[in-house]
Amino acid sequence: MKATAVFFSAMAFLLSAQAEVKAGKERIITLGSSVTEIVYALGHGDNLVATDITSVYPKQADALPKLGHFRQLSAEGVLSLEPSLIIAVDGVGPPEVVASIKRSGVKWVSVPSGHTLPDLKKKFAGVARALGRTEAGEALFTRVESTLDPAEPKAGSPRVLFVYARGRGAMNVSGTNTAAATMIEWAGATNAVTLFEGYRPLTAEAVIAAQPDVILVTTRGLESLGGVDGLMRAPGVSLTPAGRSKRFIAIEDLKLLGFGPRVGDGVAELKQALADASKR
Repeated sequence: MKATAVFFSAMAFLLSAQAEVKAGKERIITLGSSVTEIVYALGHGDNLVATDITSVYPKQADALPKLGHFRQLSAEGVLSLEPSLIIAVDGVGPPEVVASIKRSGVKWVSVPSGHTLPDLKKKFAGVARALGRTEAGEALFTRVESTLDPAEPKAGSPRVLFVYARGRGAMNVSGTNTAAATMIEWAGATNAVTLFEGYRPLTAEAVIAAQPDVILVTTRGLESLGGVDGLMRAPGVSLTPAGRSKRFIAIEDLKLLGFGPRVGDGVAELKQALADASKR
């Protein structure tokens, strides 16, 4: 009986999806949290049928079916939802899966995943164009850009080390050319690590050499370490100026690293947190 119920439930879903396609209603899949947030900001959230697991904001997006991480897709899982449009950040994969989905005839739109202002503008424009909302996309980007107010790092600005953590066994530090590095710079601070690009595993030597005045993490990252006490136990942290004064800042993951409609809020929050930390 249970198997029969599951079968009829699946058939009902499939028939519903086919009816929506025939009725001309767009069935959208988004791959990448920033893309998802932009779709909602442009008023098309009701057209979403699934997202990847990074898309947890807003709450409506978090409640949608998840297709796994956007770098580890399954063609069968994506196509079973009968999407009429897929909007994805670049770097989605595996490549053979993406090629298979594209061969199916589903409209696929890629937008930049970079973390520069030009990349951000192209991302908003690409999503808006895919939705037929070009002018609304331009207006949205203009509003977001007006909230950014990037600050130039000055002499004596705090040295900030970003630690990306997913538990004690998965901790990395950010070098240059990362979303975290851009946010640190836009907040008027100095990235503490400039000897390499991207992320590398956290080591006591690297943390101590960086001599950060402040250590920046995401809220989920801090939770995965067991809070401030757990971060203090990370290799080398207690031997830095940041560790000795417990100058730690935690900001919600997507607001800090997502580079979507809330990027200006993330910069403002980081600026304020840095100002507060300087008093400790």
